[in-house]
Amino acid sequence: MPDVFINYRTGDEEATATLLERELSRRFGTERIFRASKSIGAGQNFPQALLTAVRRCHVLLAVIGPRWADARTGDGRRALGDPGDWTRRELLEATGSATRIIPVLVGPTARLRRAELPEALAGLADLQYRRLNHRNADADLRRIADDLAALVPSLAAVDRLRAGERTRHPAVMTSGPCAAPLLPTGPALPAKRPLRERRLEGIRLDSARPDYPFLFSATVRWRPTGGEAEPAHPGLADLAVSTVVSRAQVVVGQEAPERWEAVRLRLRGELGCRYTDPSARVTVLAEDMDLTLNEDDRARLAQLSRLRKEEDAWERHRHFERNRRAYLGDEVLKTPGSAVVWWLARHGERVEDAVRMIGPLAQLSAAANDAEIPEAFRHPGAECPARAPFPAAACARDVPYGTAAPGHGAPAPEPQGPPSGRTGTRPFPGGTQVDGTFDTPAPSTRQGPTPTDPYDEAAEHVVRLLDELGLAEGSPERAAYVERLARSTDEVGRSAAAARIRQRFATRRWASPEAEGPPVPGHPEGPVSPPASEGGAFGAG
Repeated sequence: MPDVFINYRTGDEEATATLLERELSRRFGTERIFRASKSIGAGQNFPQALLTAVRRCHVLLAVIGPRWADARTGDGRRALGDPGDWTRRELLEATGSATRIIPVLVGPTARLRRAELPEALAGLADLQYRRLNHRNADADLRRIADDLAALVPSLAAVDRLRAGERTRHPAVMTSGPCAAPLLPTGPALPAKRPLRERRLEGIRLDSARPDYPFLFSATVRWRPTGGEAEPAHPGLADLAVSTVVSRAQVVVGQEAPERWEAVRLRLRGELGCRYTDPSARVTVLAEDMDLTLNEDDRARLAQLSRLRKEEDAWERHRHFERNRRAYLGDEVLKTPGSAVVWWLARHGERVEDAVRMIGPLAQLSAAANDAEIPEAFRHPGAECPARAPFPAAACARDVPYGTAAPGHGAPAPEPQGPPSGRTGTRPFPGGTQVDGTFDTPAPSTRQGPTPTDPYDEAAEHVVRLLDELGLAEGSPERAAYVERLARSTDEVGRSAAAARIRQRFATRRWASPEAEGPPVPGHPEGPVSPPASEGGAFGAG
């Protein structure tokens, strides 16, 4: 009957479970340590044999690695929550049988927390654990074995008996629960000669990446299979070494070099027991094994790992930016209506502000789609006809007096004649333009506050919208967006508004003194030059 049951999860530290089982078997005897793949024979009823062993054992060692808690079933569910998961079933069976459970945390695995475990297994988080670290494997294995000997009297008896056999001072126990087989009495058996040995240092073993080989070191111990009477052939030592190295290459050949620390544990489990070479001429085992990487290769792998992480982070950031631009261009600014709906969704209580934002949003939508601004939204702030102190026709480009400005109702009245006897006059916000020159109007005698300049108000709307869109001040995206909006405003005949937008956002692009036009009313920097495509102050060639 086994005294110790090794519980582990497939895909999480199987090699460590094998190493633990072999070390405990060496110390207490293989029949007293249960590991499913070793202890259940061919043709046995697997569930019955497994659960019976759990019920009858004194201690269950739960081997827990970094993937133990997060393992998933084939359909994506968490394995620990699956009633059919064998790791879970063994632990629950041990709990119900009053079997002592000792969690064995492998390497840097974090201690279990109740919040991370299913309710049925939450008690595991409260159990005192032992740690098995590959850097201190021998001492950790010895401590676990000592704990088991202290907990289970029968294991303590076997341990003392085996220690006595090794020192030729056997401890005889003939009755009681800790009874052990008597050693033969009479003349002592002749001591076997020690195994021959050879030390290996820095043997190169190929990893899954040929440019990054493992470095393998071990003490190879061996003896001829024919017994001590057969003289040892000089080539048997080389055969023993070749057998160990070949088996080590099979174990590590498909492993990534980055996992060299975990592979070392697996290698110790695979090569730490005696086995016979394929020709059946020598029996070999390996001890004092080590597996590592060249220091330069470690540094390169660490650098490659950092680069992969940075590349992944950059790719995700770029993907985020693409999605954000697609969202703004294809959904938010697809039409003026979608832009308004988006703005309202973000500021649900500010309905009046939404009304004032219709014009700027429509202009931004047109700019984003490289389309012409709809006639109904060509005026900054959508308030130009109501506020301008001049005929509404001035809001449309090259609309002669006496004709209706599109979208503004009846024809505007013609002026009574050019001032000062001049001809060729046109109204302009804040003054009258005559033959490419500019006359300042007479001061108004009307009482009351000065009307708000619609261009400045529109610019402030644009500022708020750009901030809402997340286009940071000073960024190339913000400057490009503003310049596109200014060009669109130029194309619909709103040169003064375009100049105000460029001045407000510091994107002025005209510098030719010969093309300098008249000052814009209220412009703090004086005259600005109109776009060359308009050919003069009024677009006349």
